[in-house]
Amino acid sequence: MPTPAYSAGVSIDGERFREEVVIAESTYVEVMAGARPIPTGFRIKKAPFYVTQEATDLFAAATGATAPRAGSLFGTLTPNFDYVPGAATPPSFPTFP
Repeated sequence: MPTPAYSAGVSIDGERFREEVVIAESTYVEVMAGARPIPTGFRIKKAPFYVTQEATDLFAAATGATAPRAGSLFGTLTPNFDYVPGAATPPSFPTFP
């Protein structure tokens, strides 16, 4: 399982600065600790994500201001993963005329 992470492109004053930056990350254990079944699938409740060193360095370089401390809480995420049944048809047997 890859490290749960939040990444995004970064623009400054409307100009693309970096194509993709890992802004925040978590651990598989912390994310799965909040996993619960729901009637339509499952939910991960309040998975914590923490500011990465890459985001801290980028913020400080781009703004000249004091950046958030790497490892500080960026935020939590509560996604729902819903199962949506499709219109799959069962396999059929060949017919012979």
